[in-house]
Amino acid sequence: MTAREAAYQWIRSIEKGAYSNLVMNSTDKLSDEDKSFSAKLALTTVERRLTLEHILRKYSKKPIEKLDAPVRIVLLMGLCQLLYMNVPDSAAVNESVKLIKKLRYASAGTMVNGILRSFIRDGKVIPPVDGDECERLSVAYSVPVGLIRKILAAYGRENTLIWLDRLDAVPDTYIRTNITKTNRDELMRILADEGTACEAGEVNNSIKLDDPDFSADSFVNGLYHVQGLSSQMCADMMDAQNGDVIIDICGAPGGKSFTMAENGAKVISCELYEHRAGLILRDAKRLGLDIEVAVNDGTVYSEKLAACRPNKILCDVPCSGFGVSGKPEIRYKSLEMVSGLPEIQYKILCTSAEYLSSGGVLIYSTCTVDPDENEEITHRFARENPFDIVSDQMIFAKDRDGFYICKMIKR
Repeated sequence: MTAREAAYQWIRSIEKGAYSNLVMNSTDKLSDEDKSFSAKLALTTVERRLTLEHILRKYSKKPIEKLDAPVRIVLLMGLCQLLYMNVPDSAAVNESVKLIKKLRYASAGTMVNGILRSFIRDGKVIPPVDGDECERLSVAYSVPVGLIRKILAAYGRENTLIWLDRLDAVPDTYIRTNITKTNRDELMRILADEGTACEAGEVNNSIKLDDPDFSADSFVNGLYHVQGLSSQMCADMMDAQNGDVIIDICGAPGGKSFTMAENGAKVISCELYEHRAGLILRDAKRLGLDIEVAVNDGTVYSEKLAACRPNKILCDVPCSGFGVSGKPEIRYKSLEMVSGLPEIQYKILCTSAEYLSSGGVLIYSTCTVDPDENEEITHRFARENPFDIVSDQMIFAKDRDGFYICKMIKR
């Protein structure tokens, strides 16, 4: 298998619904150099899909929706190499023709050759966009125009551009110091001794890693867990203390539960699926944390959870993920596809509220920038339930994913 064949298979899998981070096995038999090329080609083609399709519409005599999937994907890959990768024009064209023939579409070879060479002759320029600013941004950033219109209307142009600029960023790796075993300064010294470059993060006890080694003693011995900055900020807002009983109602993969437990709270980390609950328990053991893990449906009231008498609850609910960078396929979810999420999110929030007594803290959070899943949920909840909103933040920042946090207290 060649690097381009592997990239094609990866893109095809993503189009069928696979997540980009779960289909890398197709490159296992390649050299490291070819793996790197294949990954970059596949991810960039997916990231820039709408831009590349805009180009292809100009040069294809046939509507691209009527092209066979292998032909369309190979053309997008070829355009991607010409526009975004350091590949010689001749190689991009010739290898694309070879690939379409390997995929048993030899008759399309002439079309692939002609379209790519026409794009080269025209100076490899993205054609102008006929339309308004949202349509131009859609092509420029390769984000569906409907989603851009929605975010622009809710949060304004400046925040929309911050979000768009962040979407294609390669996520930095952040970890959270396990303060039950060490402190941040000592952990940074240990990481440096292991050969891992690191620097202190802007969030308390966070560290940014460069090329982390998860086989090193620092990880194996539970001195830290991996956790993005947005997630760490959410856990910090809970202000977990000794004596707190906290339910993390949608706990997987566990980062927020771990951070709150490290601060001395008793944490019950819940997860709908048993295998994911098992992953939380596995990492809790590695960290040396006494966390109770429960398989639980957050939309259904549980007498067992109520008996824990929590004074704080975290609802980091399932969401569309429109704020997450590094997973380019997420942006192409249709708004109709995620339209049912708010009902589930609201039900989880209402069910969780039943476990709290007066003075109890309830935090709702998502990793999306969709207002229907954020302010619309919490403001409705506060109107219909005896809770006061004390903090309500939609975060747009150049160094982290877009996310939402709302802290409420029960009257």
